[in-house]
Amino acid sequence: MTDMRYIIIEDERLAYEDVRRMMERLRPDYQLVGWAQGVEQGALMLHETECDLLISDIRLEDGLSFDLFDQSGTVLPIIFTTAYDEYALRAFKVNGVDYLLKPISDAELETALRKFEHNAGLTADSERFDQLRRSYMEKRWKKRFLLHAGKKYKYVIDKGVAAIYADNKTTDLITIKGATYTINYTIEELEHMLDPAIFFRVSRGVILNINNIKETSNQKDRLEAVLKVPLNRAIKGGTSNGEQVPVARERRKAYLEWLDM
Repeated sequence: MTDMRYIIIEDERLAYEDVRRMMERLRPDYQLVGWAQGVEQGALMLHETECDLLISDIRLEDGLSFDLFDQSGTVLPIIFTTAYDEYALRAFKVNGVDYLLKPISDAELETALRKFEHNAGLTADSERFDQLRRSYMEKRWKKRFLLHAGKKYKYVIDKGVAAIYADNKTTDLITIKGATYTINYTIEELEHMLDPAIFFRVSRGVILNINNIKETSNQKDRLEAVLKVPLNRAIKGGTSNGEQVPVARERRKAYLEWLDM
């Protein structure tokens, strides 16, 4: 398959050079038409440059590449190259052809390129793409969190997490024992990293563990999750001590379906 044009999205120069050299070895007839190091630069490049394939890292210098793809609305096939395995499911919702964990090998990239060539023109709403995506859905959900407690590090397993709350500045993890720790993840990242059978994002800033929900109140067309372990902070629209957390209106139907899973 000749005359293919591609863009590399990667914020580390050495990683970019590795991918570029591998592509020159494996597909010398492909044309590299751009290198973007971040979301903003990538958005501009996708707007101005025609290409057939993206080879993209996920965590970039100014955000996640998913932000770039959401902004641009691209339907281009994407080969993801990343050091993190928790984004696999999300990757296949944005035309991901393959998901390669760094350091990647020639053989892995060759396999991904063959998938791209076999499915050229594939879009995320096609039946075959859905089959490919489902084959990658058996991923490892995040099982543990590393926590910083004074001069020590400890960890908590996923089932030991009662809730996660985020505001504009921080994201806090509350354990089933009621302890609170600040973690270096956003709610958006965690929503796609945690097992959906156990966790549900009830609002913009709150994710709850099913085992932390005592009951759900329904008053005047308003749903609130009543918690066993409170959030230890006031929640807008809920009780002052965080024992009852409102479920966002647009999430109510999905929340009730989740409870009935």
